[in-house]
Amino acid sequence: MRFNGMAVSRLIQGLAILAACCLPLVGCGSSGSPSDDHVTAPSAATSSSAAVNSYEAVVIDRPTPADGMLHGMGDMAYKLCLAGAEALHVPVKPYPRMPDDYVMQRTTYISDGHSWLKKTEPVYKVDLDNLRAEKGCEITVVPDKSFEVVIESGGKQINVSGHDDGTTSVDTSDDNASAFNARNPIETNDGYTDKRTVAGVNLRCLPKSSPIITSKAAIDMCVYEKDGVVTTSDKKSIVLYQNVDPLNDKQMAPYTVITEVRSLKLGTTIDPRVFKVETYTR
Repeated sequence: MRFNGMAVSRLIQGLAILAACCLPLVGCGSSGSPSDDHVTAPSAATSSSAAVNSYEAVVIDRPTPADGMLHGMGDMAYKLCLAGAEALHVPVKPYPRMPDDYVMQRTTYISDGHSWLKKTEPVYKVDLDNLRAEKGCEITVVPDKSFEVVIESGGKQINVSGHDDGTTSVDTSDDNASAFNARNPIETNDGYTDKRTVAGVNLRCLPKSSPIITSKAAIDMCVYEKDGVVTTSDKKSIVLYQNVDPLNDKQMAPYTVITEVRSLKLGTTIDPRVFKVETYTR
């Protein structure tokens, strides 16, 4: 049995959706081209009208403390396994230590204003296949080479799954929501009033007084400082920082999961190859 960041993150995605649904919407407007010092902006030589609404954001998910998720998943099973190994007189493997750079997954969002891409890459996975008495109760933390890509472009939605063995699978369908999304108003985030800077990116966050914020679920949630700039195809703001209790149970899972932006580029020219299937199936 293997657990990667992609699987665990599904437990917390609903919280960001809940926050988005609770906020009012207004009519569409021009988002403009930000020129803030805290993000990478295009030079005069590369700027163009086609790049005005473009962005590339890299976000990571990490548990805190780093080994909290591992203990939440494996402690009880490991203790039970130890009893079995002792009965079999089998030497046991030590409990693993999380790598210093451990993150659950890395997510890249890219848009040129007409097409959208989301690439999710689990960085490590916890392998419990040998958590058996006869195997010495071994738990390992190993690199994860899998990925998931979702492309929305030209009225199509394309899903590319990359597997550990190097193979890929592709599923293409009509993007029936694209016409509706084009008419969607830009989401406004008036409730996000607290200013914060993460990795040089200026954000607006929900105040502690928000009904969405609670110590037992969504502890923190932030979006980009300007509405309508870093959004998905349906014009909803991408969450660039959040801290959540994934299982709403400190005793069962003594950790929280932090989602945080690592880099943000605005108004840059996007290589059209990032929206091509063959880029990910070679």
